[in-house]
Amino acid sequence: MTPRILCAGCLVVDEIFRLPALPAGDGKFFASERRRVLGGMAAAAAATIAALGAKAHLWAAVGDDPEARFLQNELRRLGVRPRLLRRKKTATSFSAVCLDPDGRRMIVNRAPPALFAPPRESEAPSLRPFGAVLADIRWPGGAKCVLRAARKAGIPAVLDWETAPDSKLSELRHLARAATHVVFSSDGLRQFAGNPKGKFRPVAALRAAAEMSRARVAATRGEKGVLFLRPDGSAEVIPAPRVDAVSTLGAGDAFHGALALALAEGAGIEGGLAFAAAVAAAKCAKPIGQFPARREAEKLRRQASASPEKS
Repeated sequence: MTPRILCAGCLVVDEIFRLPALPAGDGKFFASERRRVLGGMAAAAAATIAALGAKAHLWAAVGDDPEARFLQNELRRLGVRPRLLRRKKTATSFSAVCLDPDGRRMIVNRAPPALFAPPRESEAPSLRPFGAVLADIRWPGGAKCVLRAARKAGIPAVLDWETAPDSKLSELRHLARAATHVVFSSDGLRQFAGNPKGKFRPVAALRAAAEMSRARVAATRGEKGVLFLRPDGSAEVIPAPRVDAVSTLGAGDAFHGALALALAEGAGIEGGLAFAAAVAAAKCAKPIGQFPARREAEKLRRQASASPEKS
């Protein structure tokens, strides 16, 4: 039976500009390419899940403007079920994204607060048809709702922990306690550890996160692979498959979507992370706005090292 995954969080219009170098200071800068694509952590994760052949549903908010219609059309085109979209009398979230030839990026986002207001009880979706949920940190109210419900229902509840304003860290810790799996970005884990000025110890930070959340924890590190903790507290690394990267934009979101799908299919944490790493690598090899098919990810996974490296 094909799993259904619920993704809750951020949905954004991304306006992409390719530049020879990221802007620095005042001036006029000339892009070699401009594209408009669907963005947002939960939205890109849902699009990844759909491309992998599963049924993805998105619980997010849009405004009442032309950008909202663009996103609705994109969700349908990508195979994501948008029936859970919340419509607000405001503007839709929008980002201007500058990319340089090395994949580095500068993002300027406008996200009206009304889009991320806590959901009413009547808005909460039933989790009965879903095999897992994924929530990002951009919509804390929605994340808390689905993570708690998923944990109560006994299904995987994955939290995508990116960097956030320091004032939100206390709220994020409460979200982590509702999740069964918490996956940090490298910068998100450093922020969790207090942004140390000296030597950063990611394994110690993960152990502190595991103790705080009582969840399975991991951290994505790009080309360096995925660091995760075993139940005994030892650290392992899942190697990242090697690809000729076209763009890293959305790779982390693809990772989280793939992990939620793998867990819904019954994979253990190590197998789920290895599959997610392969999907993220395959996403990096795709043009902006495209998502990898399962056969592409499985091919990369077979090519990757079978045994994790000690950290």
